[in-house]
Amino acid sequence: MKCTNRKQPPGAWDRIAELLRVTGMTANAFARHLGLPRGENLYQIKRGNNGISYDLARRIHAQYPNYSLSWLLTGEGEAGSGIGATVALPFCGDVWTLDSPASGGGKRLVVSSWAACGAEVAVACPDGVPGAGLRSPILLLRRCDPAGPLLYGNLYLVELAGMRLLRTVDAGGDDGTLRLSREGCGDTLVDRAAVASLWLVCAAIDRLVR
Repeated sequence: MKCTNRKQPPGAWDRIAELLRVTGMTANAFARHLGLPRGENLYQIKRGNNGISYDLARRIHAQYPNYSLSWLLTGEGEAGSGIGATVALPFCGDVWTLDSPASGGGKRLVVSSWAACGAEVAVACPDGVPGAGLRSPILLLRRCDPAGPLLYGNLYLVELAGMRLLRTVDAGGDDGTLRLSREGCGDTLVDRAAVASLWLVCAAIDRLVR
């Protein structure tokens, strides 16, 4: 008889439950955060009807890169490995006046890899983030291809000709347009080709010292 003390990897819902625990989100809120239309995708996993698909794992990993695709898909390895590591992001100054987030800067903002959520640069946002209740946060951004797949329902910094906007981005329709929305400002449809650059807001850090 063969005996083993090898610990069994966590099940699919156990892995989702771990993410809900550390983010403090409900299943519905977490689904929306990932760009899913509703939480039913996650509840099907809880009921044992589905596992974690590659698309779902990819969405989670894009937002929380410390959780590897291998762990998300199979449960093998350590959850959130490297959570104590840090990353030094280029700090580019005021989001409204800098030439472009891609231009970089001499300063660096050191944050935990967990808090960075895969961001590439950090910028100051003196006017605050719409709907977030943050007065002058620092935004952590990651550049995205406007023509590529996007995490709909999330906040983006959108650069258009002579214009820079913080807007929630959703699919505009079958014609490939993007719907830009902000509470109190209405919706705007723009062609993807008109977007000069697009930056996902990975996280917003409130400035505790003012």
